[in-house]
Amino acid sequence: MPRIIALLRLTRPDTTILVFLCVFLPLIARTNDALYSLRVALPMLFIAMCTFILNDINDFEVDKVNHPDRPLPSGQLLLSIATIFYFFCLALALFSTKLLVPGNSASMYYFFLVLVINYKYIVEQLPNCKSLYVSCASAFPVLIVASLLKDTRGLYLVALATSLFVWGREILLDFLDRDGDRTSFIHSTPRSHLTALAFTSQAAGLLLLTPLAQGIFGTLILSLVIALTPISLWLWLASETPRRSILIMKAQMYGGLFFLLQ
Repeated sequence: MPRIIALLRLTRPDTTILVFLCVFLPLIARTNDALYSLRVALPMLFIAMCTFILNDINDFEVDKVNHPDRPLPSGQLLLSIATIFYFFCLALALFSTKLLVPGNSASMYYFFLVLVINYKYIVEQLPNCKSLYVSCASAFPVLIVASLLKDTRGLYLVALATSLFVWGREILLDFLDRDGDRTSFIHSTPRSHLTALAFTSQAAGLLLLTPLAQGIFGTLILSLVIALTPISLWLWLASETPRRSILIMKAQMYGGLFFLLQ
């Protein structure tokens, strides 16, 4: 049982589910076809699982410094088992895309897979581009949805908003993990400047969602998501709780799923 829990933790279920919902929710909202939406969203779940498993394998040494409590550096899981699990999920991602995704849209899935599993080379060779690379990749599930639908209203706006919001979050994450990471602008830029850049980027992303906040309920959801920002900023500035700020941002991203339904 502990090994199964460790394998599950390796896939970052909170984020893999978010990626899955980014595809499933707008599809079911626009097609009213639950089976089709589930079928097309399932490969994204496996792709996301591959992403995080491989990330932990590649970051095994770095995580001994940055995240020693993760399954691999803590010794809860052997590297060999994690590698086998990665190839199993990779096979599921490839075959499910081939079997379940219609037409030319499958090429978008394959491109996304290539994008995320080559993240290691950005980290190693182009560390200054790391946060921007992740922010661009994070918008890709929404772009995949747009490729599957004729009704794309609001989707490109959400994709851009997502990219801006995630860029801000990644800047803060990179600052927290700077001790184990390769030297980049994160190491030479004052924390106050990084904070201003990150939260400005997130604010811009949230403001882009304003045209999609239709009706009282939409306005309420957007207001709640925006209202979490000062809480996130306060937690970030408090030296004891910066990682809790990142959790607030994850909650904001879940709230942002609403705007994929518009």
